[in-house]
Amino acid sequence: MHERAAASDETLPIIDMAPLFRAEEMAAQRQVAEAIRAACRRHGFFFLSAPG
Repeated sequence: MHERAAASDETLPIIDMAPLFRAEEMAAQRQVAEAIRAACRRHGFFFLSAPG
């Protein structure tokens, strides 16, 4: 008999990657990179917002 995993209340992260296209915002670029890294490690994927 297989047990069904309980549904999680977590939602997939939505990451605004617009700062990646602005060279003057290095700190914001690092934050986006860290958000992508964390989403990949925790969920395996994520949604992108404002791609440019």
